[in-house]
Amino acid sequence: MSVRNRQTNYTRTTTTDGAGRYVIPLVPLGLYEVTANAPGFQPNTQEVLVTLGSSIAANFELVIGTVSEQVQVGAEPLAMESSAASARSFLTQLQILNLPSNGRKMEGVFLQTPTAQMEPECKGLAISGQKGIHTNFSVDGGDYSSTFNCGIRGRSDSAPTFSLEALQEFQVVRNVFSSEFGRATGGVVNMSTKSGTNHFHSSAFYLGRNSSVAAKDPFDQESLSQIHQFGGSLGGAIVRDRTFFFVAPEVQKADKPVQVQYSVLDSQNLRGTPAARALLAAAPEEEITAISNSLSSINRIDHQLANNHTMFGRFDFSRAEANNNPGSNYMSTGPSIESVTNRARSGQAILETRNYTAMTQLTSILSPKHINELRFQFARELRPRSTVGTGPEVTIWNGGELVGYYGPQASALGFGNLGFSSSDDRIQLVNNFSVVGRGHSMKAGVDLFRVNADMLFNPGANALYLFTSLNDYLARKPFQYQQFIGTGNLSMGMNQFASYVQDEWRLLPGLTLTPGFRYEAQFNSDYLRPTAPEDRVPMATRIPDDSRMFAPRLGVAWDLRGNGRTVIRAGSGLFYASTHLALLAQSMLFNGGNPELANRIVVGNVSDLSDAFASVGVDLASAPLDQLPVFTASQINQFFGNLASPDLILRAPT
Repeated sequence: MSVRNRQTNYTRTTTTDGAGRYVIPLVPLGLYEVTANAPGFQPNTQEVLVTLGSSIAANFELVIGTVSEQVQVGAEPLAMESSAASARSFLTQLQILNLPSNGRKMEGVFLQTPTAQMEPECKGLAISGQKGIHTNFSVDGGDYSSTFNCGIRGRSDSAPTFSLEALQEFQVVRNVFSSEFGRATGGVVNMSTKSGTNHFHSSAFYLGRNSSVAAKDPFDQESLSQIHQFGGSLGGAIVRDRTFFFVAPEVQKADKPVQVQYSVLDSQNLRGTPAARALLAAAPEEEITAISNSLSSINRIDHQLANNHTMFGRFDFSRAEANNNPGSNYMSTGPSIESVTNRARSGQAILETRNYTAMTQLTSILSPKHINELRFQFARELRPRSTVGTGPEVTIWNGGELVGYYGPQASALGFGNLGFSSSDDRIQLVNNFSVVGRGHSMKAGVDLFRVNADMLFNPGANALYLFTSLNDYLARKPFQYQQFIGTGNLSMGMNQFASYVQDEWRLLPGLTLTPGFRYEAQFNSDYLRPTAPEDRVPMATRIPDDSRMFAPRLGVAWDLRGNGRTVIRAGSGLFYASTHLALLAQSMLFNGGNPELANRIVVGNVSDLSDAFASVGVDLASAPLDQLPVFTASQINQFFGNLASPDLILRAPT
């Protein structure tokens, strides 16, 4: 038996066993010619499309003949996979590029598959009703899940960061997936990138929208100014049949006008009052420009080292920037902030995401029945968060209605909506070993994973003033004053280990059993040594490791008539998801034992606040409204040390 990739001439051979069974595992994706040869029989050839994670059957009936001839049989490329027990959906290159995906974002492709949905809280990509943080993502077999975000690494609210031009296939495995995959309870999203071929292929695209062809929104404002998306791909051979390259860059440039407007001043007939004029002087109504820009590139090299050794390397990077864009919608294209806002320019956020991933894989054919895969990946994700203005955040209500905000955003930042700066490095080493023979295709492997992360979580370090009326605002008499104290800096890590064994046993013609077993362990950073042990939450003694994740799995696939048209699938197993690092970070920061990291005060007595400022030479009643005073950490400890307390909201990200 021999197989040949029609685009790269990659070739593998093997022989059948006594029952006529054969397996040629771990071939690169693509269209293959499968040829059966036997002495005294006429050769026979079929075309087979090998898709991501598939096990495709190619059965032959050879005709006795003395004259050597070849009969070409056109097999249906997308025939049903009859040996897989798991429920899976995959999209080919043709579908990826032609099915609708708003903004050319990966999320749109994901939503084309059954049971896939965008959960409303952290915009996670949810499968089968599980939370998005319990979905695992991989690209070319390497982990591509974000450490603190919900979804893939480098994900942006409103711009593409992984070019669809680079995707060869996109697969969603919904349940009872192979023991090779783990760290997920909802499902696994596998993506494979394109490689070059012996023939040069290229593509180019441009998508544009501007205000002249876009309807105005309900406020009679322009919904956008312009969006430009452009990019393409190029792939080919460096050395024919041996070395291939592929690159796919993509760019988005988008902006829109946003009008800062305090409409409550009009609805309550307050615009001409002294307090309203003071607000407009401190935080003017004006038009600002929201932008959403991104740049990404996927780059890959494939090389055949020798007849039995192939390797590939991939480097991809992305950078996305969204200015003045808080509260956007993941399903929008370009800046998705509303065209009218009551948050002043000084309260707009600057969100930036950068992601870099380098990966290499070596596949060694030790014999026709023994194959080894060795994979290494290093990834870095940076998510700096900053704001435009300076000073405290000021929130003003009047008559039970919100008038507006100004000053650096703090009140809406939190673990739930990822409003903090973070960076992380992820290192992964995987080795898989496959053995085939006598109706069995066995695979075993180990997966070593290390995460190093740094974060800065200090929302409200610039202080928050809350005024419940415009008159109180003019008089500088806040209803409440809050301030975060502490560095908010945290460094932490996580080690993960997994090993597995998986078998695909063709018990009878048309009947396949897939038993497997997986073991996972997660070793977490522990609480920091307390500087105020008496204030630590009593139950915060240690963060336990999880080293007892045993996951047996069993699946069955029964091809009723042996023709691949009707297949019954069933399976069961245990599945574990990784503990999200943000949950551990919350526990480490806000347990009360390290007030130098995270603490806050809430002052509700105006007299106490005015007296404290007066004692350091500041007259709150005459302070400029565009730069209201803020305490230093030492001043807070001096005047309000008894009010300091951690914000004990220990929950999973939402």
